Amino acid sequence: MRAAGRSARLSQEQCEVVMNDGLRQVRRPSGISRIGPRSGVVLLLLASVAEPALAKRVYCPTNLQSELDAIKSGGTLEISGTCVGHFVVWKNVELRGKGTAPTLFGAGGGTVLTIMGAANRVKVKNLTITGGGGVGDGGGILNYGDLTLIGSTVVGNNAVNHGGGIYNYGTTTLKQSQVTGNIAGLDGGGIYNNSSASGWGTLSLYGSEVTGNKAGGGGGGIYSFGSAYLKNSVLNGNQAGGDGGGLKSAQGSITTVTGSVITGNIAASNGGVSGTVTFKGKQSTISGNLPDGP
Repeated sequence: MRAAGRSARLSQEQCEVVMNDGLRQVRRPSGISRIGPRSGVVLLLLASVAEPALAKRVYCPTNLQSELDAIKSGGTLEISGTCVGHFVVWKNVELRGKGTAPTLFGAGGGTVLTIMGAANRVKVKNLTITGGGGVGDGGGILNYGDLTLIGSTVVGNNAVNHGGGIYNYGTTTLKQSQVTGNIAGLDGGGIYNNSSASGWGTLSLYGSEVTGNKAGGGGGGIYSFGSAYLKNSVLNGNQAGGDGGGLKSAQGSITTVTGSVITGNIAASNGGVSGTVTFKGKQSTISGNLPDGP
């Protein structure tokens, strides 16, 4: 090795040893982990930095389910065109729309997208999910995992029972997304947020819109049995045959709304909001719902 105060590079071990008589500040580039000083020696381990995995492009029509089955957990599929079918996800994955109007189309006869497994995290970005129907719950999406929708649209789906657009058993987060024109025979025309034996269903909306959905029972826009949080979001033009045209918060559930607009919704009773809802932070607007109150 070289004398104190100089550096000796040990390329075989992929490390750099800096020997000093005294203390010296060492700059640590990205990807290098400090192991620690020992007797005036500072050992830096040059960690190999893995290249980020490239997304796999899927051009529909193709067998998207086979791609979902084959991809490793944590992978990304970039979807172009319209994929027709009913798709089930059992792992951590990102589905990213690419090009003009990338779509998952159910063509009736089942839920378009089902996420299984509470530990599985699925991100859906820039996709349209439509054409699901003929199922008991969750025409567009049935979620048992941890789902995030970003810049996506759930439109034109239906369910015989609950959750025309989305039925949530796990954690569902919407960011700058739309749930519109969905129908449920019973509750939750747009979204049905349920609780399960393992705990609350958790629903969060940020800068999103739930519009033009219909429910035969309660919650034309959203029906929540679990925990729901709406921030800077819009519930508009939804209809319910029961109560809560815009939002129904069932007994025992926890619903918080901030800086949101609930307007133009219609129900047999409580056109805007039904149940216990906490409004806090930035002021929300509730108006033009029929019947009034709120």
